[in-house]
Amino acid sequence: MLKIGIMGAAKIVPRFVAGVKESGQAEVTGIAARNKEKAQKTALELEIPQVYDDYASLVNAAEIDLIYIPLINKQHYPQAKMALEAGKNVLLEKPFTLTLEESQELFKIANEKNLFLMEAQKSVFLPVMPKSKNGLMPMKLVKYLVLQ
Repeated sequence: MLKIGIMGAAKIVPRFVAGVKESGQAEVTGIAARNKEKAQKTALELEIPQVYDDYASLVNAAEIDLIYIPLINKQHYPQAKMALEAGKNVLLEKPFTLTLEESQELFKIANEKNLFLMEAQKSVFLPVMPKSKNGLMPMKLVKYLVLQ
């Protein structure tokens, strides 16, 4: 089973954890936040067994397979880079990064290390998406396709 670590205790975290539980394919096993007390409170409420002291401890934990990053936008790139460089798969909340260059660098690292890297953008999987034609595709999807 895929073991997920969460970087941050944002308001979306309970929805993410519920989705993971519903999938039956993964489990959230750890969390870290800038404020350890907030991480401990979130872990208790969401039944996350391990609280890490900081983000570096989380990404370096051998038992974690994937890092979910719901941090503020400007933290997406540096924290995703840290996780990828530690050999972790990464799922980033939107927006993926703030610049095309940051996105390209993250994909380069992921490709070199054979890691999974994706934006947590559920609209990509909606049934209407394959029907999008003639430039009607959302820019985020266009950027994703360009980077592949």
